[in-house]
Amino acid sequence: MNRTSNAKIVSNSVYGIGVAIFVTLVLLFIFGADCVPYPDNMLPYTLRDIAFLFAAFGAIPMIVACFAVYTLNDVKSSARKKRNAVMIFAPGVICGVCFLIVVGFLAVMLVRAMVHINT
Repeated sequence: MNRTSNAKIVSNSVYGIGVAIFVTLVLLFIFGADCVPYPDNMLPYTLRDIAFLFAAFGAIPMIVACFAVYTLNDVKSSARKKRNAVMIFAPGVICGVCFLIVVGFLAVMLVRAMVHINT
């Protein structure tokens, strides 16, 4: 085995684990309960909120894994490169959108807090 095959095995394994975690988080987000499991916490979150936040926090590693799988598996030279690229990058794009939503929400809250302090 040479280096590229070892790197290909590692990147495919990491990507597979990331996709399994992503599917679990999506299922929790869609079918998760709306009740708060620990209501005595300072910030009580539902399972849907926790799944969304974990998907947002995993965006950067998932996108890196998507790029590694795309480049090491030579998707550019495959017969159906558009379909394969969409299927490879779909979890990373969805996690990235979750990340952008969380960052946007935090930015709006920061601006609202600064406006409230100044008035």
